Amino acid sequence: MFLKNAVTRFFFWSFLVVFTAISAPVSAHPHAWIDLKTTPLFNDKGEIIGLKQLWLFDDFYSAYILQTLPKADDGLYEQKAIDELAKMNLQNLEEYKYFTVIKGGEKPLEHDAVTNYRSYVEGSRLAMEFDLPLKTPVDPKKVPVEYLVYDPIYYIEILHAKLDDAITLPKAGPCTYSLIPPSPAREQSLAAANLDRDDTAEYGFGVYFAEIVSLTCE
Repeated sequence: MFLKNAVTRFFFWSFLVVFTAISAPVSAHPHAWIDLKTTPLFNDKGEIIGLKQLWLFDDFYSAYILQTLPKADDGLYEQKAIDELAKMNLQNLEEYKYFTVIKGGEKPLEHDAVTNYRSYVEGSRLAMEFDLPLKTPVDPKKVPVEYLVYDPIYYIEILHAKLDDAITLPKAGPCTYSLIPPSPAREQSLAAANLDRDDTAEYGFGVYFAEIVSLTCE
């Protein structure tokens, strides 16, 4: 009963509301941060069939969420509770396409619901992994492929972790990548800075602060 009630009560957006309520006063977006790792998934034909993601939530957000979860006798967080938490988060994120846009050429590609999800604690931070499969594989040798992961209202900043393995590709694969950092115009940066923590940015505003991963395949 505790687990069901806790997960229902603390699904993804509710986390963020509580996060802002207990954090120090701020007057600008974003209010939470995610370090991202991504891995494009390929089939035997060299077609892209999806995108594996790892989200590592910031320390403050992680600390608040983890204190709501039960622990086992060994002092570790109960994995069942963490798994249910990930399940509820991802169910809620489905409406927002998991904050992910994958493009073939200029056209956004349709994807299915996430698979192979899991959640765990890495150090003091909450982590969530999942695969996002495409409905139809795409050949990156024929169609340029790029992807973005971002919160449409920029409540959360999502950027690739500053690690060498933040983006990984098959070692024997035909592709390389380039990471294009966000480059919002001055007026967009000012608009974000002037948003109060209770304000909601226009849907789609977050794309101005999104990284673009562009794949080149031969």
